[in-house]
Amino acid sequence: MSKGVYVDASGFGDAFEGIFDDFFDYVSRDAKNAVQKGGNACKKQLASTTVPGDTGDYASGWRMRTEYDHFGGYYVRIYNASKPSLTHLLENGHEKWVHGIDTGERVPGYKHIEPAYETGCEAMMREMGR
Repeated sequence: MSKGVYVDASGFGDAFEGIFDDFFDYVSRDAKNAVQKGGNACKKQLASTTVPGDTGDYASGWRMRTEYDHFGGYYVRIYNASKPSLTHLLENGHEKWVHGIDTGERVPGYKHIEPAYETGCEAMMREMGR
């Protein structure tokens, strides 16, 4: 016979509530760890695959911040602190200008954020599947 918690009918509600609270805390802690691991994987890939320019400021500028919503959930925000306006231009491409004159050409985009996002999602789902 397995060991368990035995309660009479009058204590069933309190016992069930305690079990549910323990389970919710366990799942919530595991989900937060999975989100953090996914965010770290995304940030790590971004730092290693972004190398525009010679200084490395863009590649070393990636940061991660955990934020909470109004419903008790949380997520990570990955952003570039050193050159925030460069992310969109590099990811999607932009018009080419030389000395303030539009050349009519377009610089192609360098897809580096989307693959890092996918890597982060895979890492998070892998961690949640444990």
